[in-house]
Amino acid sequence: MIAKTIIGKEEFERILKRLALQIVEKNIDNIKSLAFIGIKQRGVPLAKRLADYIRNNEGFEIPIGELDISLYRDDQTEISGEPLLYGQAIDFSFSDKNLIVIDDILNTGKTVRASMEAILDRGKPLSIQLCVIGDTRNRIYPVSADFTGNRLRVSRKEYLKVNVTEIDGEDSIQIIKKEG
Repeated sequence: MIAKTIIGKEEFERILKRLALQIVEKNIDNIKSLAFIGIKQRGVPLAKRLADYIRNNEGFEIPIGELDISLYRDDQTEISGEPLLYGQAIDFSFSDKNLIVIDDILNTGKTVRASMEAILDRGKPLSIQLCVIGDTRNRIYPVSADFTGNRLRVSRKEYLKVNVTEIDGEDSIQIIKKEG
């Protein structure tokens, strides 16, 4: 496995700040009904950081939920065998919320499909938007992000890995060559 860091700490921080501003600009008319849903694992700390930027710079408090989509994945056995369950923490109703789902990478669209199913099983929000740090454009489902930090082309023999300080000890995006 060969990894190449393509985005380091400083650029990663700029991406998050830019995404926070874009979220506010697009949702200024319904900012009080916004809620973030972080997809476990790395979407959760990203959602918390984006909410912190918005609170510190705009004065709006945005509720954050944590969503584990493991049981909604149709490819779980291909990924790692049995699903690893991380639990969920959502303490607000979706019915009066404009949700922004936050994840690290948009690749095939399978995570987005699974998160939509998980969200709709819990209720019917006013709207759902998607925010990702990286987008590979390697779709098998017709989905796109409303907010994208960086679009990065990778071949089918590579994948993107987002590292966040809270889990990985650093903020970066790497291209990793698949073995075999």
